[in-house]
Amino acid sequence: MAANRGLERTLLLLTKTPNPSAIEVLDAGLRSDEPVVRGSAARALSRRRGPAAARALLLALPETPADVQQAVATRPAARRLRPGVIAALKGDDVLLCKRACRYAQDTCDPHVLPVLAEQASQADHPYGLGLATTALQLAKNLSEQIHPPTDDADPPAEDPAFARRAALNALVRAVDSFSNHRHVELVEAFALLAVPDDLVLRRVLTDATHAAHQPLLDALASSTAPGAMQIVSRTLLQDHPAAPLVGLLTSRTDRPFVEHLLGEMGDRPPLRALESARGLAGFAWAEEPHEGLLLALPGPLQANALKLAAATSMSKRRLTTLCELMIESGQTGGRIAACQVIGKVNSRVASTLIASALRDTDPGVVAAATTQLRNRGIEGSREKLIALLDHDHEEVQQAAQGCLTDVNYESFRAVYDHLEEPARRTHGRLVGKADPNCAAAVKSDLLAASPTQRLRTLEIAATLGIADRLADVLTDQLADPDAAVRAAAARALAGASEPAAREALQSALEDANSTVREAAAKSLAPLAPIDLAAGLVQHLQQEFPL
Repeated sequence: MAANRGLERTLLLLTKTPNPSAIEVLDAGLRSDEPVVRGSAARALSRRRGPAAARALLLALPETPADVQQAVATRPAARRLRPGVIAALKGDDVLLCKRACRYAQDTCDPHVLPVLAEQASQADHPYGLGLATTALQLAKNLSEQIHPPTDDADPPAEDPAFARRAALNALVRAVDSFSNHRHVELVEAFALLAVPDDLVLRRVLTDATHAAHQPLLDALASSTAPGAMQIVSRTLLQDHPAAPLVGLLTSRTDRPFVEHLLGEMGDRPPLRALESARGLAGFAWAEEPHEGLLLALPGPLQANALKLAAATSMSKRRLTTLCELMIESGQTGGRIAACQVIGKVNSRVASTLIASALRDTDPGVVAAATTQLRNRGIEGSREKLIALLDHDHEEVQQAAQGCLTDVNYESFRAVYDHLEEPARRTHGRLVGKADPNCAAAVKSDLLAASPTQRLRTLEIAATLGIADRLADVLTDQLADPDAAVRAAAARALAGASEPAAREALQSALEDANSTVREAAAKSLAPLAPIDLAAGLVQHLQQEFPL
């Protein structure tokens, strides 16, 4: 303990003393056999003011053990050593410059990026390539801070916008002086940090005579850094994008870019992106050689891929082939989108694909296919829609209801008196399933003051098969003074499973009127099943034509 306190006092003295000999002592301490001494000496050197200490530390670090290098690779140490690192980068000592570049890479300090760009831009700099390479590495690190891979990633210790602004100012000058230094790394670094609407970016991209024009295009064509890919993907959201960017947007087929592009669309491609896509002949990734890439994407990205591709002027045959590929082998999101897209294609093949999707194991896909059945001329589509009203999943039932909007309570009420049994009950059961607003319409009609009108409504309600949805109002009708109304309400409650409705029917068994008692007894018995599809279509086409 006493030895440790003595070491601390010695190191504190060596840190603060203006005597330059202290640097030699600390430099020797970096090579001590004792890890505690090595680490303490390194931290002490990083705390000394002046370039001499930073110079000694930078020159010695590569030959020191890993624990020494780690001791000064922290953010606080990098901040303290930054003036010394900048001085080393600007100096004439090539070895010291190399060591400063290595330390900058190890600490990922973005604040030295402007100096790196400025020095690398000098014509014939003896270590220009190393400076440019270090600048690119720091630009990649800064780009990752600006564009974190996930929304829940830990925020950076400081706002990267300040470092980005300073770096861009230097990189713009480096791009404009490209003919002097020819370091493509600086051009790529600029591409990583520039924003899509950057004026310098647009100027270089649209000026084929600019020395950095082709290097910038090459960087944007191959870089998988988020900043560079965003410049290309955001082309879809710009009013007047640079023509070279449009070419890159439609020609890149590497998976990182395709995933970035489709991920940028969010849950669905924005309207602006779809409008821009209409002016495109298509995307290279949507062509046959890249079908494997599309199948490897997650479902939401497959969905966006199909929607974007469908917005272009690609051939209907190719679009149909893509949809067929997705319906057969795509993820759930891709299969749903394929149903939505193929629904806009009027062809026999499209109808066959829709019919195939109706047999999918996922209810979301079946629901999407169901919405495309109406008016496609698919044989037996009416029967299919009726059958789908009894699907196990509500979303499919709702999709079928959406295709049978003409089969509704108002239409049924209008023709009810012209129908005979059993057509009334069969048609009524279909209306009860097809019209989601049926129960509300019945309840509204039961508010009529006339017993005659209420009797007719209760008679119609008895055919709908929605007793549980009407249980509250029907049980109220069981207390009506008019025995005919009570009997009609009891008949309308047939098949109800709600406890309150069953109890009300049990009480009606004690009603003073025999007709009411008889109706209650029948309603408490199980209902016979009705096959809505069998033998019904011909009648429905007459009463409820599509």
